[in-house]
Amino acid sequence: MKKFFTGHEVFDEISDIQVGNSILVLDGGYGEALYFLEKLLKSKDYIIIRHKIEQQVIGKQITIQFSTLNELSIIVNNIRRENKEKIIIHDYLSELLINFDPDSVLKLLLIWKTEVQKNETVEFYILTKDAFAIIEKKLLSLMDGGIEVEVKPQKEIKQLSFTLIKCCKLEYNLKPIKFIIRDGELLIEWMGEFTNKIPKITAETLKEKIKFYEDNVENLRIIKGEKEYVNILSEDLWLLSQIDGMPLLMVKMVYPDIFNSLLRKIAVWETLGYVKLVIDKDGDPWLNNVKKLMNKKGINLKTKVALNLPSKFFHTVQGISSLPKVPAKVYMMEKRSMFEFIKHITAGSKEEHDVMFENLLNLEEKFHEFISRKKALEDIVVQKENPLNSLEPKYIPKIIMLTIYYGYGLKSDVKFLNNEKIKVTIPDCYICENMSSSLPICTAITGAIKGALSVVFKRPVSGKEIKCKAIGNDVCEFEFSFLNP
Repeated sequence: MKKFFTGHEVFDEISDIQVGNSILVLDGGYGEALYFLEKLLKSKDYIIIRHKIEQQVIGKQITIQFSTLNELSIIVNNIRRENKEKIIIHDYLSELLINFDPDSVLKLLLIWKTEVQKNETVEFYILTKDAFAIIEKKLLSLMDGGIEVEVKPQKEIKQLSFTLIKCCKLEYNLKPIKFIIRDGELLIEWMGEFTNKIPKITAETLKEKIKFYEDNVENLRIIKGEKEYVNILSEDLWLLSQIDGMPLLMVKMVYPDIFNSLLRKIAVWETLGYVKLVIDKDGDPWLNNVKKLMNKKGINLKTKVALNLPSKFFHTVQGISSLPKVPAKVYMMEKRSMFEFIKHITAGSKEEHDVMFENLLNLEEKFHEFISRKKALEDIVVQKENPLNSLEPKYIPKIIMLTIYYGYGLKSDVKFLNNEKIKVTIPDCYICENMSSSLPICTAITGAIKGALSVVFKRPVSGKEIKCKAIGNDVCEFEFSFLNP
């Protein structure tokens, strides 16, 4: 068997479909699966078979009429013989499973697999996802592979992704891959952007760029490149917006936990023209002072003492003033405004409301994580500590309690569940007070803790709120884990 190429460079790099394969395509939307296939195969010779009352041929579509599975088999096999080595899309499988015995349909498709191989066609069978759950699983085991097209609706934008099942390289199996369709072109997420071309970036090129960044980390600044951020992934777009104009050394200090992987992203972005790295001749005044601390070993005695005292005495012992806290009513007003805003623009659609609300919560978490990262860095420098050093793990509970106390004026209880997992309980959280939600909503606290821990301990952190007053719990409770760098 030989590999089948769609003509789409990115899809062909990810997939591993062979000539003679039968592929199940699960439609998680309302016709998006067929639309995806049409755009994917636009440069190829394909036909679409549909079931209609009248049998006819219109362009690439062939409508057929049948009353029995045997009659259908004769018609389809004739079409195969007339279209050897071509692509056939079957857009009637859901109708078959409604109108005929499912086991008989499965037997027919098993027989057809031999015919597909004999005629060297590549055939896609579209099925509405979750409409026939048991049969769907049997079909996936029967077919040579599957493609699941998923749609997450929003008010004006659909979040689209596809997942390859069995018919791809191992590293992409069962992993959702985002895509968009713009100006009639299918653009698939690849190396941080939506594209239909494989960027000509070699591993050697990236290695050289990263080496240059590492050797000149104290002298480079990131600025916007000539290429617009049109096809950048939303999560990368957020990151780009934060580091735009930032000295590379500052990036290292704000994102110490992911700096190595971030350098690779920056190398790709620079190669693609999204950013430029320029020599910062004058330097940053704040960073110039910070550099004086970078050779320092260990932590100050005053800091050690402060870390072993109750949270409310920390800044006093350090001799620094804490920033004024945002009043509780401001957070409550923010949440209520968010609820009302989403309720208004989604016009009562629960599905759209839930998706948009979750997206806004994620954005709020990212925002507070970034603010917390910068605030943690500033506090480290004010205390005349080396921002490149990390604290011992025994101080993890204290850093969490300090973050919550000085950020929100709240007391918390912090416990290790094991060596890597930490539970944080806040009995008197006001962020979700007198609110009702289907999701935990104290993402400001989640983001703040993740940001502070990442900067202080130089390791990536995952975390989420597992209990919230807004969903009916008595307290707000969070779990955090340190990940491998």
